[in-house]
Amino acid sequence: MRRFLPFVPALVLLASPALAGWTMTQVISSSGGHGAGAGDMTQKLWADGSSAKIEFEATDNPILKKGTYLLMQDGGAKVFLVNPAEKTYSRFDLDAMGAGLDAMAGSGFEMKIENPKMEKLSEEKGETMLGYPTTHYRYHTTYTVSISMPMGMKTSMATDSTEDVWTTTAIDLGTLGKSMSKLGGGAMMKEISKLSEMEKSKATGLPLKRVVVSLTKSTGTGMMAKMMGGGGDSATTVTTEVKEAAETSVPAATFQIPAGYTETEMMQRGPGMPNMNEGRPKPPGR
Repeated sequence: MRRFLPFVPALVLLASPALAGWTMTQVISSSGGHGAGAGDMTQKLWADGSSAKIEFEATDNPILKKGTYLLMQDGGAKVFLVNPAEKTYSRFDLDAMGAGLDAMAGSGFEMKIENPKMEKLSEEKGETMLGYPTTHYRYHTTYTVSISMPMGMKTSMATDSTEDVWTTTAIDLGTLGKSMSKLGGGAMMKEISKLSEMEKSKATGLPLKRVVVSLTKSTGTGMMAKMMGGGGDSATTVTTEVKEAAETSVPAATFQIPAGYTETEMMQRGPGMPNMNEGRPKPPGR
């Protein structure tokens, strides 16, 4: 569960049109708690206008394997997960995945977000990063995730987190920002997503660094406890930081699916899971 929720840390909170292409390197690391380091990764970003490519250079995520990458087209209206090693691509639809979680309730699985609260604690001038001025924001978030499965198995995890974010308005990736923000795991947790959008919409700029310190208290036994982090209390720190950023010209082919690649389903369907590809036209021209 811990590896499922923080699906793809993303660059967020941007609004104005992009004037030029950019390339960046972002590093995610974690410490403390159960499964620390499981979500660590390095990713490379290319962005220009309404298109972006996010390549996963170092990760142990079973879906986002090393060398695979996401393509965002038309401002995020179309997102694909591309696997060069297998010469395949699949549609990346978090809304459909969220619907899948709801559909699974019919088979005895249910996940609820209870009592979600988020508040902005501070906004102030931040330190200079990568040569750019920043604004520092701090947020406080609390919520409880409750999960039930067949045969009466239930567990819950209460999370209390403090998030520090340093953003800059000197780098402009345009309207891709909101689309990239949906790549975070909270996009599949509607209550948390809505609260996050409300509070963070008051911030401006590209996040160059984010540090989230979370204290979780979980209850449950056996398999359910392991899914939620092993049971008991756990403190985890996750740091997401842009290490390099450069304005550059990015070839249009960077944002296209290579010729000859075969479309596949990203996740195998089971009982209660929707077909994310059904009824969707294949991308023209690739």
